[in-house]
Amino acid sequence: MCHCEKRIVQLREKLSLLQDSWAEQQQHLDRVQLQVQHLRSQLQVQGQFCVSVGTVLTELLWKATKSQEVVDVMVQSPHADQFLDIADNTLEAFLEAYADSEPAQSAEECRFVAALLGTLANVAAADAGRRFLSAGRDPRGLAVLRRLVHALPRLPAGAVGAALRRLIFMALYNLAIGVDGLHLIHKECRQELLPSLQVSESWSPEARELGLRLLQALTFEMANHHVLADFLRAVPLQFLAEQAAGPDNQFKLLAQQVLDNLERATIRFRGGIPGGRCRKLVPYDRCLFVKEGERLLSNPVDEPWPCQPKKCSRR
Repeated sequence: MCHCEKRIVQLREKLSLLQDSWAEQQQHLDRVQLQVQHLRSQLQVQGQFCVSVGTVLTELLWKATKSQEVVDVMVQSPHADQFLDIADNTLEAFLEAYADSEPAQSAEECRFVAALLGTLANVAAADAGRRFLSAGRDPRGLAVLRRLVHALPRLPAGAVGAALRRLIFMALYNLAIGVDGLHLIHKECRQELLPSLQVSESWSPEARELGLRLLQALTFEMANHHVLADFLRAVPLQFLAEQAAGPDNQFKLLAQQVLDNLERATIRFRGGIPGGRCRKLVPYDRCLFVKEGERLLSNPVDEPWPCQPKKCSRR
């Protein structure tokens, strides 16, 4: 056998070995791909399970925090700060996931986020919870406040965004009826919040009422003329004047209260009135939205979500 033939035989043997090795690697790759698919499936199942568990537990917590005693115990827990972290991170993840699309109303992610916001609104309705969020032992309360404010312009369009916006308005209102909470909002995030309070005729009646109530709370006491100037620039004064002269008694009263607050602050900072005292805290059982939050998602199977608005119980 010549040298060339020997070389050909050697190359064929080497090729055969390489083909066998390639076949083994392909089999190994197939097994790895099957394992990856199995792990992805398990991860999806576990993720859905965690969302379901989180939704159920958070909805139960939402219902439980209608009781002031539950809120008192909750904010004293060493895990209260972790709850704020969960609320902060969950809301941000939700907004990122649905930045370009509208989630289904029945999606568990929507129920989970709504329950977290409802719980925050109920916590802010209790005196201890309000102190915890506005002047608590951890800066995470401020982080959650900023997240709520920054979330307003980023909420999905449609019914889901409208329902979540109502809950955020409720939480901010319950926080603003306390002196510390009001001053915290004014100091830390008023300029970011005011563009989301451009109440107009295009808003639904319920959203308009909630927006006016929040404006009424935020304008009740002004710390300085800088705060007043920001409100005067941002608040829709013409719309408020139209509502104050309109036929709807509820809108009429709220709009007039906002205008009166702004006028009183204007006179005060022009030297007409000395600095006044902030109002007393609103009692827990008279907080506007403490029992309203649960209604939005009380029974998403048997009841349209969100359900039809009801009149506020406060007089």
